[in-house]
Amino acid sequence: MLGQRATCLSAIAGVSHGFFGRVGGTSPQPWSGLNTSFTVMDSPARVNENLARIRFQIGLAPKALIAPQQVHGCEIVEVNDDTPMDDVQADAVFTTKENIGIAVRTADCAPILMTDHDGSFVAAVHAGWRGAVADIMGVSVSAISSRLNVPASKMVAAIGPCIGAEQFQVGREVLDAANQLLPAEQFYVEQTEERGLFDLRAFIQKRLHDLGIAQVEQIPGCTYSDIETYFSHRKEQGNTGRQMSVIALCQAPEPVQEQMKLPEPII
Repeated sequence: MLGQRATCLSAIAGVSHGFFGRVGGTSPQPWSGLNTSFTVMDSPARVNENLARIRFQIGLAPKALIAPQQVHGCEIVEVNDDTPMDDVQADAVFTTKENIGIAVRTADCAPILMTDHDGSFVAAVHAGWRGAVADIMGVSVSAISSRLNVPASKMVAAIGPCIGAEQFQVGREVLDAANQLLPAEQFYVEQTEERGLFDLRAFIQKRLHDLGIAQVEQIPGCTYSDIETYFSHRKEQGNTGRQMSVIALCQAPEPVQEQMKLPEPII
């Protein structure tokens, strides 16, 4: 099976999900593997093939996967049956509709997938440092809770692979911005007067806990340190692909032999 799964999400009946890296796709270098971005000069045919493989793993029909155009902001959009696949600008999406996959693309930023104990909704959130310190987490939880009357205490979340704390060097301004949301010194290791290492994943987890989500799982993997498995914009100096994290209210297929069941690659 391609991708990584979160125990807390896998335990919810009727929810299918996956944090997909670069393994198992058709794209050549420098996007080698399961690139899902149409904006990096990769062949559209190969990207579509990669997306088909992801849909297969989740249990989705063709044209049943929506990934927003991300802008490193705090906009969240509810996805319905009539939502256009290619015209959603946001950094978070959620839905209560079955058999619609929602997704975010990353290449060092943190993907967050969410649902609740009853599997009444699913959400996908893109959290780079800008979105995280601007509280995309709080905006998302508040919007979902208000719209669906689901308290944060009933939600569960998983933070996918992203750049690790030992590799994410940032300017002091990131710490200053993070401190506006919550005391962030515990997530920052000073290296010089102006720069330090920032633990993005732990910062996000703390904020989700503070919002009332008790069950927040961290999926292991550092995108920067393991470019055989993940795409890393910072490590590969921008010349790379994008991995995708997907969640849907649908029945996940039974585990299968990849070489027997995956769609035929494009020649």
